[in-house]
Amino acid sequence: MHVLATLVFALSALAPLDDPPTEPVTINVVTFNGNGCGAGGGAAVYVAPDNTEFVVLVGGNSLIRVAAGAKATPGDARRSCQLNLRVNTPPGYTYAIGKVRFQGLATIEKGATASLRAAYSFQGQGNFRDNTYRFPGPFADWWERVDQSGQPTFLPCGEKRNLTMLTEMRAAAGTSDPTTTSYLYRDAGETRYELLWKRCP
Repeated sequence: MHVLATLVFALSALAPLDDPPTEPVTINVVTFNGNGCGAGGGAAVYVAPDNTEFVVLVGGNSLIRVAAGAKATPGDARRSCQLNLRVNTPPGYTYAIGKVRFQGLATIEKGATASLRAAYSFQGQGNFRDNTYRFPGPFADWWERVDQSGQPTFLPCGEKRNLTMLTEMRAAAGTSDPTTTSYLYRDAGETRYELLWKRCP
């Protein structure tokens, strides 16, 4: 009985969602910085035709890598990229970030570790979501992580705040064989950010 009551309460507490707007939604990259944004210049955001998700490509290179061990330098152990985006919502709507799907490839030796951190905030406010996903060795395969929270955080109606997204990757050799190297790759071109919508009163 208690489980059922808790489930009903949780479902009722979820923010009501509306259908995505039919008008085109555009997203501008205001700033980006960090050694995990890809080599080269420029950034582009691709919004799905139905306004349900978007993809960000920075620096013309979608494959981001960290490494630790024999063939890695100290600078290879950490990569981060901070994006500041302006989501141009149609009149009468506001948005939240739903599920974020990260994909890549990893070769982590026994005793080594790697991690992926994803944090999000609206400009001038603290993080509304901050999760870290760990990859302990041994591991050698493609991977996918779905980052989400039970209750989406919507930008308050009428406010004009940019969205800041931080993605950080780390690798550590730990107690792995010192002749080996561990790698974690993230395919930024396959990182998909879900857009959730709500009508403003």
